[in-house]
Amino acid sequence: MISSFSKTILILKTSIRFIAYYWSVVRVEIIFSICLKIIHALIPSIQLIITKKMVDSISEIFQHRENLDYAMQYLAIQTLLLIIGHVLISLERINNIKMQNKITFVTEERIITKTSSIPIMHYEKSDFYDQLLRVSSGQSQRVVEMFNGPLIVLQNILTLSTLIGIISTIHWLTSISIILFAFLPLVINIKISKLNHNLNRETTQLSRLINYFLNLLKGRESAKEIRVFQLQDYLINRWKIVYQKYTNRKFSFDIYNSYFRTGLEVLTAVLIALNLGFIIWIGAKSNLTIGDYTAISQAFISIQGILVTLSYSISSLYANSLSIQELIQFLEFSDELAVDNNTNIKTDENDLIGNGIFVDNLNFYYDKNGPPILDHISFRIHPGEKVAIVGDNGAGKSTLVKCLLGFYRTYNGNIYYGETELRNIPSSKIFNHVSTVFQDFCKYELTVNENIAFGDVRHIDDKNKIIDASIKGDSFSFINQFPIKYDTQLGRSFNGGTELSGGQWQKMAISRAFFRSSKIIILDEPAASLDPFAEASLYKKFTELSNGKTTIIISHRLSSCINADLILVMKQGKIVEQGSHKELLSLDGYYAKMFNLQAKNYHSADTVC
Repeated sequence: MISSFSKTILILKTSIRFIAYYWSVVRVEIIFSICLKIIHALIPSIQLIITKKMVDSISEIFQHRENLDYAMQYLAIQTLLLIIGHVLISLERINNIKMQNKITFVTEERIITKTSSIPIMHYEKSDFYDQLLRVSSGQSQRVVEMFNGPLIVLQNILTLSTLIGIISTIHWLTSISIILFAFLPLVINIKISKLNHNLNRETTQLSRLINYFLNLLKGRESAKEIRVFQLQDYLINRWKIVYQKYTNRKFSFDIYNSYFRTGLEVLTAVLIALNLGFIIWIGAKSNLTIGDYTAISQAFISIQGILVTLSYSISSLYANSLSIQELIQFLEFSDELAVDNNTNIKTDENDLIGNGIFVDNLNFYYDKNGPPILDHISFRIHPGEKVAIVGDNGAGKSTLVKCLLGFYRTYNGNIYYGETELRNIPSSKIFNHVSTVFQDFCKYELTVNENIAFGDVRHIDDKNKIIDASIKGDSFSFINQFPIKYDTQLGRSFNGGTELSGGQWQKMAISRAFFRSSKIIILDEPAASLDPFAEASLYKKFTELSNGKTTIIISHRLSSCINADLILVMKQGKIVEQGSHKELLSLDGYYAKMFNLQAKNYHSADTVC
């Protein structure tokens, strides 16, 4: 009992918060819908009364040859009510479409706005993807139903009340019986809605896995490798297994649902028959007219439909409340760790670096009970220094950069920008002064202009700046070979698109980084897809263009580290060595072994050639 009461309170609170989110968006449509439903709710009862009078009038005409005028008047009124009903339905449909469009736009806008601001670290968790899929699937429809649901319930209750009032004039027991068997479908439908909601939560990951296999088998990116390694049969078989498991869970629920609903419908039909039989018995003793019986029998059939609709509406309202609660929780998810507004954060661009970047005893874990990804890391970067981070795959290099950028703020230890701890600096302030090229950079299948100007969308219309960035990033030469140059659509996903090679896409990403005027430049394996000539050109230009800027390069090619002011050598989440190229070579340690091994491989290759 306490649990049910708590759930009811929770649903009420969710509904109130939900209305606060969307009332301003569809206020006019909701008020209009309320007016329509009130009018619509009264029509069945008026129709019932008119039907009774018309049937009695027709009966009198057939038996005693009475005047046709009254019957024709009732027929005209009945026809008018039918026309009004159809007009109301049409107006409701148009109103609902308008409301659906507004709500869909606002809901999707809020979801993608929230998704784009949620801390990056949550993208490392599968639970987050499950939640994201649930809130992204059909939420706009649920929001519409959350508004329409109470209105439909109100309409049906109003109609039901008037119909019961009419039937109760025959005998009070009929109205009592109707009220009693109204609760059974409601309880069953709420139970089924709850089970369906739980089932959707349980099968979310299976649904994602099904879509993942489908995307692999249909996708352009994976098509070549799947064919070369002949993975089609294996992946299709994996898809079949997961699909069967998913559909079996769904089918079990559907069978359970079908049994309950069939039993409910049979029971309802029996109860209606018993009530109609009772009315016949009453009619024989109370001299009811044929119009009374016709009206009452129609009323019972209408009431059955209303009760089914009412129970579905209330149970849907309950189920949608559970889903909307998760949507609201997602929309109210904290964008980042709280920033102390009282902290005196310097606003001048030059002061963001201040005395440089200082990392003190940094530790980071993806999972509290898992191994450390970064383990007791400390170093200092002075303003304008060129820093190289090197080490084995999985050493923690990219994770360290993500911590420096503020993507991960749940670290232990401290990261200082100047004199301010990173956790006290809003992410937007950091990002305003940073240019990056990530190893998994984005390939925006839009125009060349957009691909470059996304480095700083505030200057997206600055053509000269775009051209200058393309020259710096070495994309200028192949862009000018396109017929419409910087207006060229890139990628094959849309008509007229031009596909680029891996190296050309990477040059676009590098040009994008150069488009932004920033004090900090971070390159994560910037030359991974470049040929040796383009790589040499990139590092030469990068050295020239980054003078006076703090630069951080993650690279496996240690030749790019020779001119670095500071090299951080990482192994298993720790910095095992740090210093300049000459200092690390003189140590004859881990860095020296890596560098000499790469140099030896180049010499060996020259000898073989």
